[in-house]
Amino acid sequence: MPDKKEMIFIIIAALVIGYVSSFKEITWIYWLSMSGLALIMLFVHHIGQKITAFFYDCSVEIRPWTIKQFGFARNWHFKFDFPMWFVLPISFILLTFGSIKWLALTTFESAPLPGRARRKYAELTDWHIALMAAGGFFFNALLAVVCHICGWNDFAMLNIYFMLFNIIPISNLDGSKMFFGSPMLWTFSFAFILILLLLLGTASLLTTIFAAVAIAIAALVLFYLNFPPAYPRKTY
Repeated sequence: MPDKKEMIFIIIAALVIGYVSSFKEITWIYWLSMSGLALIMLFVHHIGQKITAFFYDCSVEIRPWTIKQFGFARNWHFKFDFPMWFVLPISFILLTFGSIKWLALTTFESAPLPGRARRKYAELTDWHIALMAAGGFFFNALLAVVCHICGWNDFAMLNIYFMLFNIIPISNLDGSKMFFGSPMLWTFSFAFILILLLLLGTASLLTTIFAAVAIAIAALVLFYLNFPPAYPRKTY
């Protein structure tokens, strides 16, 4: 479960998402109701990451999305953690008059727990971190499907848009952790989320899930054929 510090930031992030989601018709009631939905969405996302980390004897710490480096030169950096989690969502809605709602505000840091030392391969790799990130997306996809079944289509679509923004491989967002940890896992997940976005609500649920899985597998195969993994050569 998130600790007190993590929960405080999740609530703040939910208020920001609630604000940008209700910008065009903002009222206190609408803002708070959208913030409540965002709180559930964020909580489910990060619980998915923490549960996945638990199976690999690791811990996950939820953090706000901040940056320090803004260029390639070593001296091109901020002297403080620049709050991208706040600046980017507000900038997008002001510049686009609420048309584009940036929903990626959080990230995470992982670390091995003492129990991981008992494993045969105790090192925490980029692949494991990618799986932890994927755990959050899986839980959000499951939440979107449940919401669609219950008739809460707006909340289902909010979850899908949330996944789409978070899977963008920039900075240290979840998508970046997946892309650099396992490009094939990222390709599958991105294709799956994109098809959910296009079909959920317009086609039947079974058709949507079948199409999303089938196209994600096809994208995975195409990626593998064009960019096969490089294995070290054996020496004799």
